[in-house]
Amino acid sequence: VPTGLTVDYAGRNSAGLSWSGGTSFALQWRPTGGTWQTVSGINARNFTLTALTQNTTYEWQVRELCNGGAASAYSPVQTFQ
Repeated sequence: VPTGLTVDYAGRNSAGLSWSGGTSFALQWRPTGGTWQTVSGINARNFTLTALTQNTTYEWQVRELCNGGAASAYSPVQTFQ
């Protein structure tokens, strides 16, 4: 499970997220209480979310994608605004 989840910055319409772990990841994010959106095949330990809405709280979590189609559990949910 990825660790060290950090919000590097949260701007007007974007947020930079980072974490520690392996080499390939899936990221889930949503406005609090909304529907999860998934971004798979991230081959870095960071990702920038764009087209966000100001003054909205977002939740996010990351899991590691392993060889052979296996995956870790998702990290605990983190939030930012």
